[in-house]
Amino acid sequence: MALQTVGIGSLPKNYQNSLGFSLKTRPQFTSLPQNQNMFWEFELLASGQDPLLKTDTDPILIQKAQLPGLNTLATTIRSNDPIYRAIEQLLRSHPNLETIWFDEPILHNSMEPYKKLFAKLTQRFSVTWGLHTCGKPNISFLLKLPIEQLSIDTWLLSEQNIALLRKNKEKNIIWGIIPTIQHLSDPQIITKLLTLPINKNHDFISTTCGLGGLTPLITRARLQQLHKIARIF
Repeated sequence: MALQTVGIGSLPKNYQNSLGFSLKTRPQFTSLPQNQNMFWEFELLASGQDPLLKTDTDPILIQKAQLPGLNTLATTIRSNDPIYRAIEQLLRSHPNLETIWFDEPILHNSMEPYKKLFAKLTQRFSVTWGLHTCGKPNISFLLKLPIEQLSIDTWLLSEQNIALLRKNKEKNIIWGIIPTIQHLSDPQIITKLLTLPINKNHDFISTTCGLGGLTPLITRARLQQLHKIARIF
């Protein structure tokens, strides 16, 4: 059985290969307009506008979307309503969307307000909820969050973290195994995968982070390696 693949974060502007993953992915915006904060994406979606619909080859196929994380937005959120409206519009414009992730580069160990807000979202919308963090993860904390999918940078995991993940029975893990910046050979990637408790029935592999800052040529090489590893592992 081949490993499943999923896209992470953004892709280079006008790079139309978001449907090549096992879980068909709507990328994040590559960059924000000048003088706009990350909350802008929620406000735009809440108004019914989605610029990425112009580049999707077939929006109806999209199964997974990723948005700026609630903790990342903590200093700019004014109310919950724009978040709700944005997600409602996203689900309306992508009728087969089944998975929504939040992008959290850095997470603190104690965020009760964040967890409560996330819990409200999970109660309001019947989708699979996930979280991507490309920072050094606190696996013990992350496994307690009310999410079903957890995306992490495999290369930042300690032995203690891997031991905790071996005991995980509840969450689907997305193993960020293809480094975004540094190139590693296929044997190096395979060797690393062999140390991880991957469940082929419901886990995925991915790049370690979004590819929006790379050239289309390098992006293509990273994704080709990702899909190759998924086939041969």
